[in-house]
Amino acid sequence: MSDSPMSARREHWRSARVALVEDDDEMRVLLADAGYDVRSYRSALELLEHLDLVDGSEPIDLVISDVRMPGVSGMCLLEGIGAWGGELLPRVILITAFG
Repeated sequence: MSDSPMSARREHWRSARVALVEDDDEMRVLLADAGYDVRSYRSALELLEHLDLVDGSEPIDLVISDVRMPGVSGMCLLEGIGAWGGELLPRVILITAFG
C-alpha cells in the first residue's frame, strides 16, 4: 500500500471510533453496519453521559447524529460537544430524514 497522505488518511478513518446517535432503531442498525468501529446511542443525552463517564480515555473521532430526536436534538448535541471542550474534539455530521 502506498504511503501517500491520502492512503494514510484512509487508514485513519478505517480505524476511527464512530459514535452514532439515532433514535430510530431501524435507521441506527442500518447506519451502524458500515464496517467501522461504531458505538450506537439512542439519544444525544446517552452519548453526552458516555462522554462524561469516559473522560477522554476513549476518544471518539466522529459523531454522526440525527438532527430531530426527542429530548436533546442533534443541534443541542453539537453545542454540548463544543462545550465539552478537550484538545481533540470529534468531527460531527448531522443527518435528517426530514426536508
